[in-house]
Amino acid sequence: MKLRTHLLVFFGLLILNFSLFYYFGLLKPRVLPEKIKFKSLNSEEALVIKKNASGTIKLEINFGGACGELRATVDNSSLEKLKYKAKDEDGDKSLYAYVKYSKNGDFKLFNSNDKLLWKIKVDQNKIKIANNEEGKNPLEIKTTTKNGKTKIKVYNIKGVNIASVKHGDGKLKIKKVVSESEKEDLYSTKDINYLSMSVGILAISEIPAKERAIILTELLRKGK
Repeated sequence: MKLRTHLLVFFGLLILNFSLFYYFGLLKPRVLPEKIKFKSLNSEEALVIKKNASGTIKLEINFGGACGELRATVDNSSLEKLKYKAKDEDGDKSLYAYVKYSKNGDFKLFNSNDKLLWKIKVDQNKIKIANNEEGKNPLEIKTTTKNGKTKIKVYNIKGVNIASVKHGDGKLKIKKVVSESEKEDLYSTKDINYLSMSVGILAISEIPAKERAIILTELLRKGK
């Protein structure tokens, strides 16, 4: 009986502490900032992700051979599906692609003709991205921690490490693996203050740039 009472008191205090942390803003879930700017090696704006108070997400894309804007509006109708629309030269909007969510946190990206482009499986320390329903031959972003040091690496479908993500000097950097001893800066941002797995997707050239931008945005919305 005493043990049960002690356990109830312990868990009660634990819940109270977490509540106080949330109340005073010391512990908050990660949310998509109002603006995230990624710069390329030559300091040009490669990708800008914007979110306004009305729920509109705007992607300004200028990397990987792609240039343009995509927009999506997050509301009650987008709980299961979120549409990303492109604007043509006349200012008319058309569906570019849409994201369909699963209850377990995974999601899929489809084109405007309902063809599956990418299936994204999200785990605590791993992100798998495959171009098929079965999830075969996935591209992967993995997080490992050893001796207190956390590393994020990006792998192609052959399991070869092609890039890494590092945080330092106030920047989150995506680096391309040139050789075992040499890495080359690809992109960086000052607007994400944690070691994010999701930004590793920017290094995966097998995925078209606009699709990379959408998947990255969705992963950041999940706090990855």
